[in-house]
Amino acid sequence: RMVSGSSKILSYSEARNRCTPEEYKRFRNGFDKICIKSVVKVQKPNGRGVQIIKTPRVEKSAFVNDVLGGRIPPQIADRFFQIFDQSKNGFIDWKDFFCGLAIFSKGT
Repeated sequence: RMVSGSSKILSYSEARNRCTPEEYKRFRNGFDKICIKSVVKVQKPNGRGVQIIKTPRVEKSAFVNDVLGGRIPPQIADRFFQIFDQSKNGFIDWKDFFCGLAIFSKGT
């Protein structure tokens, strides 16, 4: 559900409320199978130096092939990816993935 002034399709807590524990586990297992561990440099809270974090993310090619099945026209696949990629960084993190799947499996 898009809320006025919000770019999120569905909040993580709303998605958790809509899905059963079994669905959550199935979605998480699917995410873990296709994600990569990206290295991200983040400024330390004290402002002195950077911290290296390995964060799981799904690349566009994995999303198109493994989630969408690789059989969707490129323009539609691109739009699906843009909808899931709420942070607009070219990757889909776990929360984006889960919220997107919750919408597609449960509706609005």
